[in-house]
This record gives sequence, structure tokens and C-alpha cells, in this order.
Amino acid sequence: MNPHRLEELDEERRFLLDSIRDLDAERAAGDVDDADFQALRDGYVARAGAVLREIDDGRSSLLPKPDRPWWRTAVVIGITLAVAVALGLFVANSAGQRLPGQSLTGGQQADEIALQLAEGRRLLGSEPVASRAAYDRVIELEPGHPEATTYSAYLLVLAGQQSGDQAKVREGVAAMKAAAQLDPSYGDPHCLLAVAGGNFLDPPDADLVLAEGETCLALNPPAEMLGQIQGLIARFGGAPVTTIGSDDIETLLAQAEAAQTVGDYSGALNLYQRVLELDAGNLAAQSYSAYLVALNGRDTGKPDQVEQGIELLQTIAERDPDYADAHCLLTLAGFYFVDEPDTELVRVSGERCLALDAPTDIVSFVQTVLSEIAAG
Repeated sequence: MNPHRLEELDEERRFLLDSIRDLDAERAAGDVDDADFQALRDGYVARAGAVLREIDDGRSSLLPKPDRPWWRTAVVIGITLAVAVALGLFVANSAGQRLPGQSLTGGQQADEIALQLAEGRRLLGSEPVASRAAYDRVIELEPGHPEATTYSAYLLVLAGQQSGDQAKVREGVAAMKAAAQLDPSYGDPHCLLAVAGGNFLDPPDADLVLAEGETCLALNPPAEMLGQIQGLIARFGGAPVTTIGSDDIETLLAQAEAAQTVGDYSGALNLYQRVLELDAGNLAAQSYSAYLVALNGRDTGKPDQVEQGIELLQTIAERDPDYADAHCLLTLAGFYFVDEPDTELVRVSGERCLALDAPTDIVSFVQTVLSEIAAG
């Protein structure tokens, strides 16, 4: 990207931040009704986030490229699902537009905080390093921000778990404990402490799971998290599990997505298996179960299990050729989980993934795989 284009993007970023501030002022003055305000503001936030990403990409393109992407070995942890982040978070969807040159002007630090939070949430399940950088920027602007402090710490836990660094895991847990003191009504740090204590500390900390899990439940977490937290409490304290036995497939799938988002792959697999007990032909449960089988085989050094998961994905993709997720996951597992990828299989499945209505977050990784194959 040339420097002139970066200047244009920076001007657009400033315009959008100005617009958000002035829209807030119009709302305070009663000049914009609630529905229009929310639609316009969400649109500005989403567009500004996209501009920030393009600026970051453009600046990166001006730097020397490393021979191997930093995320090559870690990305499979983050791309298990192209899903919305759980735990009550949201990502603003684009709705409403306003072009440069219209009337509103201004600018405010709070607007950048909102944008960085939106970026942190958006990237949480797919690009953990970038997500943490966004949360850390919020902390620079507003030290002690409960959400940013919580999720920066949790991403440190995940980084430690993925690299086998228990010192880093414990550092992240300590930071989350401090974050939990910032706002007694904010449940996310308690929920994530329970997850970390049960899944990522070695050995697990049963007392932490039970204490923080109960606090999490008392603070009314989103429905998607109930099954996971209740399951952890049951595992370490013997309490009955109520949500895992749910017969509502959509609830179970949402719980599985939430479990994967926070790195609880065994919990996610159990939930997918429950879905298959209720609906043996459920494509999402079949595909993501197969992917998790392959992922577990890769992480535990069991190539036979990797092959089993890939074969299951092939079967699903061949039987249901219009289901994009199966082709996308087959591409990623077939390329990243084996020492010598079958490039023809990966290329065909990747092209099929891109030809269908595939999840946006997965598409970028599939495109990267195809580019690497094309480059030899």
C-alpha cells in the first residue's frame, strides 16, 4: 500500500471518530431518535474498525515480510470456529452510512476506546495476538478498564497454554483475579477464571473453579456459558449438570461455540456429541466434531487420530457438497495438521469453501492456505 493511500485512510478514520462523537452529542440534545442513533453509531463503529484494520495491514505491507507467518503454528487454536464471541460480548454490525464531507465534526478519546474494544471482541476467537493488542490499547487509554483488563489477561492465559508455558498461564490467572476486583457486577473474569482453573492450569485448581464458577453463575452469565460453567463445577465438585442435558439443539450449538471460543475443546466436543445424539445428521455438529478430533490428534501427537478427523471431514464434504464449513475445515486440517499435506485435496476443498457462503473469519485463513500452495 502506498503512503498516499494510508493518508486517505487516516483521514477517513478521523472523520469517523468525529462523526461518532457528534452523533453522541446529537443524541444528548434529542435531535436523533434511539433507533436511528443505534443504527448510525453501529455503522460508524464497524466502518471505523474496518479502516483501522486496513491501516494496520497497509503499514505492515511497508515492512519487510518474515519468511514464515508468526501464526502458522498457533492459528489453528484460534480458527476452530468462525463464531461470535460469547460471554455477553457483541460486534457492531454495519448499518447506516455517512460519507466524508457531511456536516458532523469533532473527536474524542472515548471513541477510540469503543473502536479498540470492538476490534478486541471481533478478533478474540481468530487472531489472539491482535485481539490482545487492541485490549492493551484500551488499557493505555483507560487504565483499569474491566473488560479490556479481563480479556488481555485471559489471552495471556491462552498464549501460555498454547506454548506450554505454565508461568505465563499463572501470570494471566493472577491478572484476571486482579481484574475481577475492578467491577463486582462484571461476571466475565469470574467465568474465565473458572475456565482457566479447570482447563489450563496444570494441575487444575479445583478451589478456583468452584469459587469462581459459583460467582460467575450468581452474576447471570449468558445462556451460552451456563453449560460450560456448570460442567466445570460438576467435574470438580460433583454438582449436577443441568444444561448439558438440554434438548434444545440451538442452545447446545451455541454452548459449543462458546466453549471453543474460550479454548475448552473437550467441553465443545461433548456438546457436539450431545447434539448428534439428538440429531445424528446435524452438519455443524458432525463437521466441528471431526475437526476437533483432528485437532486433538495433532496436539497429542496421534497422527492416526488426525487422519480419522480428516477422513470424517472428507466424508461430510462429499455427502453434503454445499455445506461450506466442512470444506473450509477440511482445508485447514488437511494443511496445518499433517506433516506432508495433500495439496490437491487441500486446493480443491479450499476452492470449494470460497465458492460457497463460508464463514467470513475462516475465509481469510483458507485464502492464505491457497496462496501458500500456489507459491509452492
